[in-house]
Amino acid sequence: MWWAAPCGHIRLLQYGANARMQGQACHFGTRSGVWLTFCRFGALTFVAMQEKRVFMVVYMGVGKSTSGARLAKLMGLPFFDTDAVLRQRHGCSISRLFEEQGEPAFRTMERDVLHDLVRDHEQVLISTGGGTPCHADNMEFMRTHGTVVYLQMPADALVMRLEGRADQRPLIAGLSAEALPAFVARHLAEREPVYSQAHITVDARHFDRDRMKSVRNLVEGRAWFSPSEPPRPDLDR
Repeated sequence: MWWAAPCGHIRLLQYGANARMQGQACHFGTRSGVWLTFCRFGALTFVAMQEKRVFMVVYMGVGKSTSGARLAKLMGLPFFDTDAVLRQRHGCSISRLFEEQGEPAFRTMERDVLHDLVRDHEQVLISTGGGTPCHADNMEFMRTHGTVVYLQMPADALVMRLEGRADQRPLIAGLSAEALPAFVARHLAEREPVYSQAHITVDARHFDRDRMKSVRNLVEGRAWFSPSEPPRPDLDR
């Protein structure tokens, strides 16, 4: 049970049954992948938060690179975009890589990049491609190794952002403007059950600085409240 008043990365916690004792120190892993280390002092327990990894998942066209870089800067974390890493590794665009290698090979390369970034960085924000969470064990892997943030956007807004950009997106290459809305609605509905496994879901249409601060607070454990609620300046310290 959390006490109300935050204190930077230090919070007061009532001693919980799901904590694991190691002498007088305990270690506790939350379902969001934030690891806590705390020491008992009388009836109370002092908690030190240690940031871990943040994964940003989105449908194509949401703007993961821009949003991810802004959130990473706010949180003081290094930032990586899995698509950018793939382009750098293989020296070509995602569309070309997808076309020349085929989707199964592309998904394997995508998974390799994700695992390499996790292996090399304990504190990092990683933006993933739209299909990354939906293949192999990637979503469970991300949930296990950090906090997953889903930037959600409705199909009609996505269509507006994707119009005229089909040549940059392998999955919609060759689709007419008339066929695009139906495809996006169906495809998003197929992926939504996976995306919804994220620890935090935010409306991408309103992912401004205040919402970013809310997400940061959730991840860092400074305040546990929903990013959909109005920001609370008293907790933004």
